[in-house]
Amino acid sequence: MSIGLLVLVAVTLLGIFLSIALFFKDESVGVGSWLLGTLCFLHTIYFLEFAMIFTKQLHHIPHFTGISYGIPFLIGPVAWAYAKTCTGSKFSYTGVYLLHFVPFLWLCFLQLGLYLDYGYMKEKYVLDLLYSGQFYANPKHLWITIFQVLSMLFYTFLIVYEVFQGSSARLFREGKTWVTARMKSWAKRFAFWTILFMLSLIAWSAGETFKWLAFALQIVLCLHVFFLTAEGLLGRNNEEKWRAVEQREKEEHIA
Repeated sequence: MSIGLLVLVAVTLLGIFLSIALFFKDESVGVGSWLLGTLCFLHTIYFLEFAMIFTKQLHHIPHFTGISYGIPFLIGPVAWAYAKTCTGSKFSYTGVYLLHFVPFLWLCFLQLGLYLDYGYMKEKYVLDLLYSGQFYANPKHLWITIFQVLSMLFYTFLIVYEVFQGSSARLFREGKTWVTARMKSWAKRFAFWTILFMLSLIAWSAGETFKWLAFALQIVLCLHVFFLTAEGLLGRNNEEKWRAVEQREKEEHIA
């Protein structure tokens, strides 16, 4: 078994474990923990298909082909919903908020022919296009990659605005400024997540020369994501901890 395959199995199992743990976490202890679990699960699925292409194992499970292609369009909306939930906003994906899923549904529609195709045709698609790298040189894929990068940048801006501006005044009135301190830390880490993700997308689309760089970035990205989500299992809502952070920031500002 190759090193790449061992990494694939280890990272996938860890991601699934964290996802399940967060899905079943008590909401009174971890507000929005199911959204964190969703983020972790989405990235685990994305890494799984990515690593299966890298290790040339995807043709053994052809019906898995393309399942993660639209995930970059989901990460931003789910992360934004988590930020809204944790800052106490009354938020639900109903009405106009469903428009956030339009890019994902649009890409699924474009890929519908591949999803409904026969297994042997998907296997041929993997062998002829994905493994050879021809798919990533396709102008259509390059434009989709650009839209995915822009989508993640857009939602990073929304999250940073929500945490640093949108909820600050209301949380201050409610005496919950410690929530803002906690979410500021999370927003900064999500911004780093976005940067790593964009670099990985760009490196993977740049051709065979940068595939190892893309794989290395994906491993670092997975570790970062797992650390980001695992905080939800380690007392992320510890009010005393974040009140202390807030007090320290105030003291530094005064100094």
